[in-house]
Amino acid sequence: METYASEEQAAGFREHRKRIKAPLSARAEKLLCGKLRECAAQGVDPGEALDLAVERGWRGVEAEWIINAKERTNGQRQAPRNGYDDQFQRDMAFWTEVERRTDPGTGYDDGSASGGHECGNGETGFMDRGEGFGASVALFPARRRG
Repeated sequence: METYASEEQAAGFREHRKRIKAPLSARAEKLLCGKLRECAAQGVDPGEALDLAVERGWRGVEAEWIINAKERTNGQRQAPRNGYDDQFQRDMAFWTEVERRTDPGTGYDDGSASGGHECGNGETGFMDRGEGFGASVALFPARRRG
């Protein structure tokens, strides 16, 4: 393997394979060298292929995988997306809007976020009349024992 990549890259890949409980046998290393040769023939640096395999937790390398990964990232390595970033952005936008609507400093409050505002007919919400606790208790009647 050192024919195609540096000693550090080869050792790193071997260590990675041990860590994922898939150590390289002599046959597996020979097959991997064939894959690294294919990478070099297609213009992919074999050492970079090993590094990317370690970084992404792959058991092996294929020239096609490396080429596809480079095309997706335009040559820059990026953290894999896991969906949490998108959800976080949506949550932040939601709570920013709630804060904007209920912040007295903005002059905009439609009364939808909390009780105590006019209900359209001039009356205030139940929280201003001291009924908040009683109203919520009525929704959950006590259990019968026995």
